[in-house]
Amino acid sequence: MLFRNQFYLNRNLIEAWANIGTIFELKPEKGDAMQLYKKAMDVTKAQVYFRQKLELLESSIESKPVFVELNDTDYFITPGKEQEIEYLKKVPVIPQNLLTLI
Repeated sequence: MLFRNQFYLNRNLIEAWANIGTIFELKPEKGDAMQLYKKAMDVTKAQVYFRQKLELLESSIESKPVFVELNDTDYFITPGKEQEIEYLKKVPVIPQNLLTLI
């Protein structure tokens, strides 16, 4: 219910789309996750994320639906240079003298 309320307040809220889709995956009688993810691809900036969700549903790969937190928005925006830079900021730098060839 909370996700649906957020969804109606902000149609672009990626987490709401993702969490409602997860509910539909877990309880198909509540709705069609595939249709929801297709619509989410059109409405939100997270086309890559929702395309991956669709591909998992369409394939025979077994996957476990996972709920996302409201502060996870940055991880869903279309991948690009900004995300690469943020990722690289978080990766520890290993001094060259500590690297060895195997």
